[in-house]
Amino acid sequence: MGVRVTLLISFLSAGILAASSDPNTASIQGTVTARDTKKPLAGALVIARAMPAFSTHQSAQSAADGSFQLQNLPAGAYSLCVK
Repeated sequence: MGVRVTLLISFLSAGILAASSDPNTASIQGTVTARDTKKPLAGALVIARAMPAFSTHQSAQSAADGSFQLQNLPAGAYSLCVK
């Protein structure tokens, strides 16, 4: 089964979101859907790995509606993998 990931990337900063304690962190959120049915996929594992060294990583499992959120990521570029 193929998977398509729709992402909304939000970079948190003190000027945009006052509740953020660290302006050097980011949040990635989105929805995982099945390629063939376009329906949300529950239980998909979403992994974000810092690039280029892949030294930092964080993962989340998608909810019943396919949504996921990764919070408090150090600022930088990330590669996403969905299993």
